[in-house]
Amino acid sequence: SSGINAEYGLAILILHFCTEEEPDWELPEHEPLIGLIDLDERDFAKRVTKASLFVFCNISVGYGVIILLPSIIREHKLDLMDDSVVKFHYNRVNIDKQPNCDDIIVHGDDLLILAAVSGAANAIGRPLGYFLRGIFKFRPLQSFIALTTAVSYSIMLSEPGLTIECVLMGVATFSFSIQDAEVSILPYDLNYFSPPLLSLGAGIVICVGMLGAILGTSIAAFFASKTAILVCLNISVIQVAVILLMKEK
Repeated sequence: SSGINAEYGLAILILHFCTEEEPDWELPEHEPLIGLIDLDERDFAKRVTKASLFVFCNISVGYGVIILLPSIIREHKLDLMDDSVVKFHYNRVNIDKQPNCDDIIVHGDDLLILAAVSGAANAIGRPLGYFLRGIFKFRPLQSFIALTTAVSYSIMLSEPGLTIECVLMGVATFSFSIQDAEVSILPYDLNYFSPPLLSLGAGIVICVGMLGAILGTSIAAFFASKTAILVCLNISVIQVAVILLMKEK
């Protein structure tokens, strides 16, 4: 080991004496590939707030849609069950037609509806979102998507029936998937955040998005479907206002 250390020491001395003189050549200067922006703290705070609200609204509504549809199907079956129970009490002859708890469980064909609304909408909407963001500007495209979601929830408040509600939930999920393409890119956008502050901005936006996921799933799981729809409608309207204020994009 002493021989190896001696060799290392000799090599260090040789490098020290051989590289003592400064080179007479200079490295070429390269222009940055992306136009860097210099943000002050106030401008950075505004951008982070807008981006966080945009991501928060998208994720809370999107996660709420995924969980809300089974609740709507279950409540619709429960309403049918209540009607049949009333008929059972007033018509003692049809005793063998008394409903059971299996009638309100989401199963069978209901799973196909969930797969079509959630799976197919995401499979088509996500690639379409990446394609559309390269064609249309941010504010017109994203505000139209948010308005589409808000209109879908507005129609659902009138309780048009299970079939139409499933279609409207599919439209809302499709809109969420298209917009989610922008949500996945925005925290890492160097043209929106200054590179020195990119990691801080991305961390804040992502954390706020997680809070939106918690809110959306909680509302859809613990509130009545009509209340959850009303909350998601208000969040979609707020998102439209936030998008219109994001003039930096």
